[in-house]
Amino acid sequence: ISNLLKKLFGKPFNAGGNKATCYERYQIEKKFGFKCIMYPEGLDINLKHHPMDIFVKTFDTFFCHSKISSELIKKKKKSDCLIIGYPKYDWHLKNELNKKKLLISNKCDLNKKTIYWSPTVITVKGIEDSNINLWIDHVKILNQKYNVIVTPHPKTLTLFPEIKFKLEKNNFIVNVDINLIRANLYNIADLILADYGATVFSALYM
Repeated sequence: ISNLLKKLFGKPFNAGGNKATCYERYQIEKKFGFKCIMYPEGLDINLKHHPMDIFVKTFDTFFCHSKISSELIKKKKKSDCLIIGYPKYDWHLKNELNKKKLLISNKCDLNKKTIYWSPTVITVKGIEDSNINLWIDHVKILNQKYNVIVTPHPKTLTLFPEIKFKLEKNNFIVNVDINLIRANLYNIADLILADYGATVFSALYM
């Protein structure tokens, strides 16, 4: 069926499922600790399945970013929940941001608005770089009127180091600093481009 759809539409629709590998997940915390605490999973939680049943059985206390997460957990288990906010971003919200200085350090034109493109990594074999390569020709048009900063995922750069040069050749401002503070880019951007993952929720949180 996938081969037929590929002929009709020019692209496959199996999402790489034919290359997926089966695996099992084990939570070993109870073997080592008397009281097990789980740190927040991130802002992109699944409203239907959060927390996963295996976590419910394993952890006694849950640290949460927000009331949403805490309420979902308590529906499944009467656990201790401690709302800790989002420490890696919260200090940015408390400190004054020098937007002009950050724009200059990221080689931005101060007369243009700024777009931050944050592609994630695809873990399906054979198409790991597609969420960049499929979009470069479309997104590069924005470079004419805007500063477009892009930070390829570190795993993508490890597998395809040539992507950095391809992006630079198309006039993107490429940031590959492993110590990059993404909160700064969320704060200086007028628009965020994202495909999926926590980027959407982190940007909204900021």
